[in-house]
Amino acid sequence: GILPPLSRDRVLAGTQSPLFFGSAIADFGVDRFLEYFVDFGSIPATRTAIFDDDLESSSSITASHPEFTGFVFKMQANLDPNHRDRLAYVRVVSGRYSKGMKVKHSRSKSGKTYNLAAAQALFGQSRESIETAYPGDVIGINNPGLFAIGDTLYTGNRKVSFPGIPAFSPEKFAYISNPNPSTYKSYSKGLAQLLDEGAIQMLRQRGDEGGGPIILAAVGQLQFEVVLARLKDE
Repeated sequence: GILPPLSRDRVLAGTQSPLFFGSAIADFGVDRFLEYFVDFGSIPATRTAIFDDDLESSSSITASHPEFTGFVFKMQANLDPNHRDRLAYVRVVSGRYSKGMKVKHSRSKSGKTYNLAAAQALFGQSRESIETAYPGDVIGINNPGLFAIGDTLYTGNRKVSFPGIPAFSPEKFAYISNPNPSTYKSYSKGLAQLLDEGAIQMLRQRGDEGGGPIILAAVGQLQFEVVLARLKDE
């Protein structure tokens, strides 16, 4: 033939990409696509972890690891404008999430456990409560200001920490101020939420202890526009 035969090994290695034709509206080819998607899908990736804060004790955690581990990779505020909620997106790396389970937090010094009472499956703007989740699944959990991007949640006796997400060096800088003192509280809260999400970085001039102008730092101009739009709308 003109093209080489489809190979699962080559697809997983990233050297070949399958192309499917169909129509979801007409319900044509959807079943075939889903069958191939299941057959050619890779298992959840192995992640390197650090145990007990010992940099020399790093090891790999696979999906078959019996203890639950999860990695916080995204934060999002105000998904529901009526409730002003904040969600932490957690990718399950190993073990199994079950509703109401108790986990430990990698940045906690006391070893305190936290109850994951309600997790949600997220798809676009829709959310659905779930009872269980498995390696490779992404769940949303309510964030009372405790979690941050790069955190690890885990069970078991040994402390587990996954390496954080690399941050790009900013290239654009801008001052931001709020001319309306009556909205200072909501303005400060909104800016803090955007910083938690990683949408922007905040800098202060050397020697400034908190009363000087705020400097926003970003990789590109679009980040400033997103911040301004969300501060106005939310």
